[in-house]
Formats: sequence, structure tokens, C-alpha cells
Amino acid sequence: QLMVKYADLLVCDSKNIEKYIQNDYKQYQPKTTYIAYGTDTSPSILKSEDLKIRSWYQEKGLSENGYYLVVGRFVPENNYETMIREFIKSKSKKDFVLITNVEQNKFYDQLLQETGFDKDPRVKFVGTV
Repeated sequence: QLMVKYADLLVCDSKNIEKYIQNDYKQYQPKTTYIAYGTDTSPSILKSEDLKIRSWYQEKGLSENGYYLVVGRFVPENNYETMIREFIKSKSKKDFVLITNVEQNKFYDQLLQETGFDKDPRVKFVGTV
């Protein structure tokens, strides 16, 4: 509450968070701005046959075009439980690859308990790149 009250500007990475701050703290007239996550969309200089890429696929037990990819922060609000649970129900032959800052922590342990993802070899947490 004090942060919102005294901040010159609050930078939000979600329009919903920005809306929440504007509504729930309107008595402080918070100044907010939204900055979306982004990525470099320029073509990669690496080719699919480059050793660096082939080695990464091999190290992670993946095949080119043989997976669905999720990239994001490892936090509950990113709905990992729903994604993993629904993928496990699928009959897909592809892997479900999660590129995230996963460390074995309370959320990881909870997710493991709730979904049993360790019993499905298609679910692969591969760390960050």
C-alpha cells in the first residue's frame, strides 16, 4: 500500500495488474504504465543443423518439431498446473517442453504432487536458455 502511495510511477507487466492497482488503490491516484514482455523476433543466425542446436536437442532428449513449447516464469499465476494436467490427459506423441527458471521449491513440489508429471516422460522441464 505504501509503495503505491509514494511511487512516482508503477510499471506493470500485465494489463490486469495495472487495472487492479488503478481500482484498488484509486484513493492514491497511482500513476501506472504497462510494458509488455517482448522478444527479439529477428531471424536466428543458427541453422537447425548447427552443432549447438543438435547438441541441445540431444541433451534434452528432444527431436526437432517433436514438442510443444512453454516459456515463462515459474509462478502459479502462469497456470502451469492446468497446462500440465491437460497435456497429460492428451494422447499426443509430442513432448511438452517447459523452459522456465524451475528450481525445486515449494511450488515445484506442489505441482509435482498435484499433477504427477514425473510419471509422464513427455513432460520435460529443461531449465532456461
